[in-house]
Amino acid sequence: GILLSNLRPDITDQIENFKYEKILLVETTNEGILRAILSLFRKINIQPHIHHLFYCTTRTNSIEIRGFIYRCFYSQSFHQLIRPELLSQSIQSQFVSLLRSLMKEKPDQNFRIGIITTTNMRNQQLINGLRSMRIVDILRDQDLLNKTDFQKLIQDMNKNCTLVTSRITGLGKSAIIRQAIEKF
Repeated sequence: GILLSNLRPDITDQIENFKYEKILLVETTNEGILRAILSLFRKINIQPHIHHLFYCTTRTNSIEIRGFIYRCFYSQSFHQLIRPELLSQSIQSQFVSLLRSLMKEKPDQNFRIGIITTTNMRNQQLINGLRSMRIVDILRDQDLLNKTDFQKLIQDMNKNCTLVTSRITGLGKSAIIRQAIEKF
């Protein structure tokens, strides 16, 4: 009886935390980033949008990250953070602190963030901080699009795309693009 009573709060906490997992995390390779991006959009069941992606660089600053966090938290749409391992330790710490304070202020606020990393997630302050908040769902390779589905999705997305390129000016690239637009 005592053993079951002691275990019950842990099980209840796990069920409650599962309902509130707000961050989907994927660890992949550089070559797997596109597959991870499209897999996350598919998992959330929304169309991919370029303006929902934030690709970190070594020059990404705290103001940009702050804007990303506010956009994710208040917009009610799914956004993805790609390669957060490129952020400085200070910015990673600020990310966790700001998200934690927003969640404390508005605990019922619904938001979803996808995070795609290309390095071991255990060595990242940002990811460890988010995991300590128990809001992270880690997706494994088997949770992502398989190779066939990934290729089909890429083909479907590219059906209406035309690439017009030339290094020589004055060959009519702009005219071809205007004609293609007018057809639609």
